[in-house]
Amino acid sequence: MSELSIFSVTRPLVIVGCGKMSGSLLTAWLKKGVAKDSVLIIDPNFDNSSFGFDASQILTDIRQLPTSKKPKMMVLGIKPQIIFPVLATLKDHGVLADYVVSIVAGIGQKQIADYLPDNAHLTRIMPNTPSSVGEGVTAAVKRPDMGDDEKSLISAMMNAVGKGFWVDNENELDMVTGVSGSGPAYVFHMVEALAAAGVNVGLEEDQAMAMARQTIIGAAKLLSESDEDARQLRRNVTSPNGTTEAGLNVLMADDGLGRLMRHTVKAAIDRAKELSKEMSGDD
Repeated sequence: MSELSIFSVTRPLVIVGCGKMSGSLLTAWLKKGVAKDSVLIIDPNFDNSSFGFDASQILTDIRQLPTSKKPKMMVLGIKPQIIFPVLATLKDHGVLADYVVSIVAGIGQKQIADYLPDNAHLTRIMPNTPSSVGEGVTAAVKRPDMGDDEKSLISAMMNAVGKGFWVDNENELDMVTGVSGSGPAYVFHMVEALAAAGVNVGLEEDQAMAMARQTIIGAAKLLSESDEDARQLRRNVTSPNGTTEAGLNVLMADDGLGRLMRHTVKAAIDRAKELSKEMSGDD
């Protein structure tokens, strides 16, 4: 039996704000064991077309959440710009889940905890977009008081959409943002750059893009299914004095991809810290 089958009609999984990211997570969770009738959605703009939930499972306001229900988990997927009015309504309504999970970008646990009872079990997690195809990276912040059951359930929910990792504090989430949160965009841009390089040497644009796209897909699949790490796989395709080595001599130069990637990740991390300060109102 899946650990995600713990949710039920009377102890539901409640998702507050179910846009693209929350919807992607929910799709994977339903596939991995969450019972469809154990979900409640609170979102006035929820698109039910791909889910087919009963109308009674979709609420437009937190105040419609029946006080008779005791949610097992509440996932906060609200946009950061509107989270505080929603949290204020949640506080006034008085319904709290056993576990509260936030995927809201830029809003710290302490800011959310101010609206929750002192005994609330709140965890902040950060998924990335490949979660929508079950290949995501999700990081969660450990709490000193976190029990085994809570950690096990959240781990199961993270692993249902890819691979989950635990970090020791929220500062590390900014580092995660720079690597895996923003990382898919770096890979997509590499496809663009590789295709553009192909066009530059004479390939047709459509052909170059198709080749670049499939090259990245194939390399990722090989990395996923191989027992060898990325360094060894790179060595396997690099013949001495061959074409790949010539190209890698450019990428691996002191001012090559390694340096560029360090600057890229640092820029993303710095911006993540700035956004957190902006959201919190800190100077």
